[in-house]
Amino acid sequence: MFSVTSIKRQPPVSQNDVITFMTSYLKGRFKNGGCLPSSNLKDDLGLDSLDIAEMILALEEKYGVEFVGDEMPRIETVENLAGHTNFLIEKKNG
Repeated sequence: MFSVTSIKRQPPVSQNDVITFMTSYLKGRFKNGGCLPSSNLKDDLGLDSLDIAEMILALEEKYGVEFVGDEMPRIETVENLAGHTNFLIEKKNG
């Protein structure tokens, strides 16, 4: 006899889930005391390239995805980064 083991899929991650994680991660790091989806990572939040790299590493670890370096120049806002993270999650999950 064969036994069937159910494989639990993780619930889908929405772009809002990623934005919530990013907002929590950035809490206390940005100039204006607030983080909106439209916030520019450098201009509005005051992040430098090292700060952005650290946040990307946190996203990679949390969601099990990998960013490719040539994608980064196109990502300027919280929403851009969350959207791309969500795209990578969906791509990984098939």
